[in-house]
Amino acid sequence: MFSEDAVCRQCGLAPYILRYWQMHFPELRGEAQGYKTTFSANDIALVWRIKKLLYIDRLSMQEAQERLRAEQCFPVCDPGRAGLGPRIASTQTMRVELSETEEKKAQSFAEQEKEQEKQRLEAKRLERIERVRRVISELKELKSQLS
Repeated sequence: MFSEDAVCRQCGLAPYILRYWQMHFPELRGEAQGYKTTFSANDIALVWRIKKLLYIDRLSMQEAQERLRAEQCFPVCDPGRAGLGPRIASTQTMRVELSETEEKKAQSFAEQEKEQEKQRLEAKRLERIERVRRVISELKELKSQLS
């Protein structure tokens, strides 16, 4: 059994997000033990699945709920028989997928920033060229007046 903090650390979530998901995904309830809630390996695998549906597949909460119900993916592993193997493989796969997605998003964002910076610099360059042309035009006009 895992504490809320352990689940959040392992899955890379803020505790308030986990609690919010608990309200919207009835399958993710955990077991209340006094004031604390503990989670099983199935719950952790479910958290990873929800995270993938919401953050990678970019589904809404309702779409994610419907997808989970349609897949009937509960329980993900039987903690009594399967041990930690399926959970570990599942969480490692999810971590790799999430880190690759985050890396792609970061690269995409960096490329967009770079492109915007290029456009901004090009606009400044064109503005300077226009100012120089105006100054040259004014100088030519002054020269013609003096001649």
